[in-house]
Amino acid sequence: MSKKLSVILIVLLAVIILGLAFYWYEYRPARIYGKCNEQASENARKIADRPDQTYFITQYDGYYKICLRENGLDK
Repeated sequence: MSKKLSVILIVLLAVIILGLAFYWYEYRPARIYGKCNEQASENARKIADRPDQTYFITQYDGYYKICLRENGLDK
């Protein structure tokens, strides 16, 4: 009986560790990238008073990088 319990505990611990690793390295960054994309687009659109596409892209890149750094992802 104790062998079964120890096996179950080991499997449960492995599942918890894998779940936390998936959250930290896959799910969390994907959410942050999406949020930063939306924020950077909104902010660049507000500031881009010129129709020049390169100006918009430059503003977008700056806001995107700032957002990533604020959320712990440095790209």
